[in-house]
Amino acid sequence: MDAFVETDARHRARWLAARARRLAARAMRLNRLFLLLVVAPTALAVLYFGFLAHDVYVSESQFVVRTVQRQMPSGLGSLLQGSGLTQGSSDVYSVQSYLTSRDALQTLEQRYHLKRSFGSRAVDVFARFDPLGWDDSFESLLRYYQKFVVNTDLDSTSSILTLTVRAFSAQESQALNEALLKMSEDFVNRLNERARNDLVRFATADVESAEKQERTAVAARLGTTR
Repeated sequence: MDAFVETDARHRARWLAARARRLAARAMRLNRLFLLLVVAPTALAVLYFGFLAHDVYVSESQFVVRTVQRQMPSGLGSLLQGSGLTQGSSDVYSVQSYLTSRDALQTLEQRYHLKRSFGSRAVDVFARFDPLGWDDSFESLLRYYQKFVVNTDLDSTSSILTLTVRAFSAQESQALNEALLKMSEDFVNRLNERARNDLVRFATADVESAEKQERTAVAARLGTTR
């Protein structure tokens, strides 16, 4: 009887020891997983943002686009109204697209040399334009510009367009924002000039059409009196 109790105790002790080893191994795996998925990324983020990342300065402005109301052919006007769009709202979308367009970037590059400032070696490698020096083409700069430098957000209810510009100095961020605002104003002025020309053209066409109808009516009356 004593031998049986002793054997059972040894068996239970071995089972408990094996279970303890399994639990310890599992805890070690969990600890390694925790270190890999939580501790390491957090430490890297603290290291990068605390010591390596270059300061980024954000400049934000808001504005409303107002353009001359254009007279459109009735068919096109009804299509726009049926889709929930008006000529004014389409102009807002045009301005929004222009701010991140090739034309806008080309103007900024000529004035402010964005390749040089955003590709400076003083900027950390993760935020810098063309960090490895492999592709400094305009197309690459355009992708960088649209992804990092400029962001636009349109409130469709109020038609307020928010422009956000990021740069590595407060002066450059503000300068780029102000330049884009002025460029947007010039773009809207061109839209307005085009709208005024359209109005003149439509008015002239209406006058010519009315005169033609009048001449036709007069000729018809003269023909019936002969």
